[in-house]
Amino acid sequence: MKSIECLFPGVYTPAIIVYFFVFGNISGMMTVLPMAIERACSTIKADQYEEKSIRLGLMLAIISILVGLGNASLFIVGINMPGIGLVVEGGLVIGEFIIIGIFIALYAYYVRWRKSKARTVATLSHKYQVEENIESILNLLPLASANVLCNLVSAVCIMLSFIDPLNDLPKAYFDITPLYFIALPIIRFWRRRAARRWKESRAKQNQVKSNKETSGHFQILRSLFNTEAVHETDDGHF
Repeated sequence: MKSIECLFPGVYTPAIIVYFFVFGNISGMMTVLPMAIERACSTIKADQYEEKSIRLGLMLAIISILVGLGNASLFIVGINMPGIGLVVEGGLVIGEFIIIGIFIALYAYYVRWRKSKARTVATLSHKYQVEENIESILNLLPLASANVLCNLVSAVCIMLSFIDPLNDLPKAYFDITPLYFIALPIIRFWRRRAARRWKESRAKQNQVKSNKETSGHFQILRSLFNTEAVHETDDGHF
C-alpha cells in the first residue's frame, strides 16, 4: 500500500489513513453549519415553538454527511487536479466564516429583540424559544470558534500545498483537528459553569425583585386598610 510522508520528515503514513484524516477535517467543518441553519430556522419560527418537529434536524444531518462525503471524494479526485482541491477547500473556508457570522448575527438580533417592544406582546412560548436560542448560541459560539480555528489552519495549509504542483497528497499534511477534540470538553465545562452562575444570579435577582414586589403589595394593602379605618373612625365621630 502506498504511503505518504506526513507532518514529520521520515514518518510515513498509509494513504488510506490520510484519506480518513481528510474526510474527518471536511466532516468536522460541516458539523457546525447545520447547527447554525437550525438556529436560524428556529429564529424565523420562534412564535411557533410548540409546533416544531425533528424533521429539519434529521434532514440537515443527512445533508451534512452527504456533503462531507462528496467534498472528501472531490478532494481525493482533485489530488492530481489542484484546481478542484482549491475550490473545495476554499468553499469550506468561506463556509466557516459564514457559520460564525450567522451565530453573531442571531445573538445580536436576540439581544435587540429582548429590549424591544415586541417582547411585551409576544406569547410565553415565543419568549421561551428566544431565551433557549440565546442560551444555545452562547454554548455553540465558542465551540464553533474552536472548530473554525482548528479546521481553518488545516484547510489553509492544504490550499497552500495545492499551489505547489504535486502529484500526491501534501507531503507535510498538517492536521491540528485533534486539538479541537481536546478543547471540546474544556469549552463545554466552561460554558456549563458560566451558564450555571448566570442562572444562579438571575434567580437571586428574581428573588429580590419578588420580595420587593411582595413588600410593595403589602404596603399598598396596609395603606388601603389604614385609609378605610380612618374613614370609618371619622364617620363614627359624626
